[in-house]
Amino acid sequence: MKHWCYVVIESHCFGDEDENGNNPCGRNVPSPFCLGNGNTKHCPHFAWTSDATERDAAFFVPLRKIVWDKFRAWITEDVYWKLHWWFWGKWTYDDSWMDDIKVVSDDDPCMKKWNDGQAKAQRDFEKWFPKAKKEW
Repeated sequence: MKHWCYVVIESHCFGDEDENGNNPCGRNVPSPFCLGNGNTKHCPHFAWTSDATERDAAFFVPLRKIVWDKFRAWITEDVYWKLHWWFWGKWTYDDSWMDDIKVVSDDDPCMKKWNDGQAKAQRDFEKWFPKAKKEW
């Protein structure tokens, strides 16, 4: 017996955006196209995480669950953190740590590694895109 389930991923495109804010493939958000079509691998610029749940992707969520989620988010995010700030954070916060943040220049080895990775992903994308578009 076969069963259906959602596969939920949160994704991001690390490709350079054009002047309209679109990814190299022309879309403005990641889509199933980025995952390939079975014969092609996923897009080289595609990155993902699996922090989402099946409920995040559910199409028919009961209204009571939506209201409960919004209420719970309002309580935890707004009320709790405002109280936390007023009774704890405001009195103990010190932003002098920001002075210690190192600004990385383009000739730093870690930036060279990042830029080399981006260039490789772009070269791989240029090979991947025509094949994936043809199969899509």
